[in-house]
Amino acid sequence: MTDKFIDISDDKNVLELYHRLSKNKQELENIITLRNENDNIINLADINIQKVEKLEWMPNSQGTYIFSINGKKHTIEVTNSDENIVTDELQSHIKIKENEIVDSIKDRKIDVNNEVNLIIGDDINYINFNGGYIKINDISISDSFSASVWCRSSTSTWPHSGPLISSREHNGFIVHPDNDSRSWSGYVLPSSGTNDHYKFGESSISDITKWNHYVITYNHDTKEGKIYLNDTKLDSEVIDNIERDESDTIDAYVGTDDPRFDFGDRELLGDVYDIRIYNRVISSNEISKIYDAGL
Repeated sequence: MTDKFIDISDDKNVLELYHRLSKNKQELENIITLRNENDNIINLADINIQKVEKLEWMPNSQGTYIFSINGKKHTIEVTNSDENIVTDELQSHIKIKENEIVDSIKDRKIDVNNEVNLIIGDDINYINFNGGYIKINDISISDSFSASVWCRSSTSTWPHSGPLISSREHNGFIVHPDNDSRSWSGYVLPSSGTNDHYKFGESSISDITKWNHYVITYNHDTKEGKIYLNDTKLDSEVIDNIERDESDTIDAYVGTDDPRFDFGDRELLGDVYDIRIYNRVISSNEISKIYDAGL
C-alpha cells in the first residue's frame, strides 16, 4: 500500500492530495493537469509539495477548479478517473462526506444505528463501530457480484462473528470474520432464501488491528467464489448446485450480521472505510487499482 490518493470523486479531496502526495507524481499527472495563471501547464515535479502551507479552492464555471498554493493561483483540470476508481457496475460506494455517511453512486437511504461514530482524520475519514451498524438500502444485485471493504479490528482476534458486510436475504452475501480468530471467509446466498448459505475461501490474517483490504467475488457462470486480501488472491472454491436470480434488490448491513434474522451477538468492533458493492466480478487488476487508491 502506497501513500497516495487517487479517488477523485470528491472535488475537494482532489486538491487536498497536494498536502499528502510526495510520491507517485507521474501517476498523479495521468489524472490531472495543472496550469498557472497564464494557462501554461506546470510540471508537478516542479512543485515542492512539502512546503505547501495553505490550499484554497473554488469551482470554476468551465468545469475546472481554481486554487492557490501559498497565495499563488493555479487551475486544476480533472480528467476521467473511472480507470482508477473502477466504477463499471458499481452499485454502492459508501464513504463519509461533510460529516455524513453517503453513497456516492446513488442518493439512497442509509440507516445509522447507535454506537457508530464518524471519524474525520488527517488522511481518511472512516466509520467506527462499537456494537452498532449501518444499513444500505435497495442495492441492485445480480447473480454474480463483488464486495470490497477496508477494515481494522479494535481487538487482536475477532471478538464476535460480526460480518463486515452482511445480507442474508435471497441473492445476498456475507464478508464474514470467524469468532476468536484472525480468520475470515466469503459466503454466497441462493435465490431461494436464507436457509442456505455457501462458504467459499478461508484465510487467517497476521494482524487484523492494521488496515486490511477485504474483497470477495462470486462468478455465477463458473460457480466460483474468491477471496482477496490486500491485493492478493488467497483462496477460491467452486460451489455446485446453487441458483441465483440474474437481477434482484437487497439490503446490506455493515458492522453486524443481518439483524432481520436472529443470530445473536454478532457485532464488529473496529473501523471500516470505503465500502463498495459491484453487480459483477471485478478482476484482479481492478482489485489492485482499488487497493492502490486506498489508504
